[in-house]
Amino acid sequence: MWRSLVALVALMLASPVAPLDAAPALGLAEAVQLALEHHPLVKAADLQVEAARAREVHARALPNPGLTVAADSVPFSNPGLGNLFAGVSQPLWVAGQGDLRGQLAGFEVAIAELGRERTRRDLTRDVKVAFARVLFARARALLGRQEREAADEQARASEALVKAGEFAPIERVQAEVELGRQVREVSRLEGIVQDATGRLAVLLGRSPREPLELPELS
Repeated sequence: MWRSLVALVALMLASPVAPLDAAPALGLAEAVQLALEHHPLVKAADLQVEAARAREVHARALPNPGLTVAADSVPFSNPGLGNLFAGVSQPLWVAGQGDLRGQLAGFEVAIAELGRERTRRDLTRDVKVAFARVLFARARALLGRQEREAADEQARASEALVKAGEFAPIERVQAEVELGRQVREVSRLEGIVQDATGRLAVLLGRSPREPLELPELS
């Protein structure tokens, strides 16, 4: 059974094909791209890089010029007769100070870019793992439903054979117990599918309750 699960998941990861009349299924590459475009951590990392680059531009520029305005001997009764002085000053960096500021700001940009790349790499890994877990959970649930159907058929056959006098009543009871166990198992497996799908949706920047169009299992 486990070999069948692994083979089924591997097939879905390699070639997620959707029916021609259905919406395109979300493949692994598309899932990774969606996460890199919409996940809040990636957006925050992008903003940090942009802020660091803006600080670098400011650090490499000269200080803002200053404007000085002064008035001398201005009569209170007639301000237009006084002397008005205006001047513009431009502070300059001490030798090497501007280069040092620029280098430090450049280091901040490099650190921010490395952090963004690490965020993107970690997110890509998490999406791949989550995607595989969803497919594995769905494949296991599919096999569980098949086992439940087999148990249901067995319970029906046992009931018919008991009525025909070919089976003892205990055989029917055992078949019904097995059917109940399979029903509970399918419910548990479907819960795992919902949880895994919700985790993947969050990585893609979506609501955990939002449905995802994933490859169909058959």
